[in-house]
Amino acid sequence: MACIYKHPHGSINVTELDAILAHNNRTFLFGDFNAKHSSWNPGRSNATGNILSNWAVSSAIDIIAPDTPTHFNHNAPSTVIDIGFAANFSHSNVFTVNELSSDHNPVIFEIS
Repeated sequence: MACIYKHPHGSINVTELDAILAHNNRTFLFGDFNAKHSSWNPGRSNATGNILSNWAVSSAIDIIAPDTPTHFNHNAPSTVIDIGFAANFSHSNVFTVNELSSDHNPVIFEIS
């Protein structure tokens, strides 16, 4: 398991993610990727989201994202940018909880 944070600016290098996956055939990567893609954030995409979606599809990795927003910004629409990727890892549920006074809701990943 690895928790990832990608700064909102700059690009993501999937070779670094591949290096993490190479250490174990069962891997769960999760965190704030600052990535938007229509497959987990309807109507919105950015470069990081496109890169990660293509990487996950080509690598046969499951994309795990909640149905509700994870990030709230008073100047822009709410978005889902906190997501997970599972390689050979069972998962059963993902959801957010409104428990913190933050611009992000915590994301709970239930793993079976």
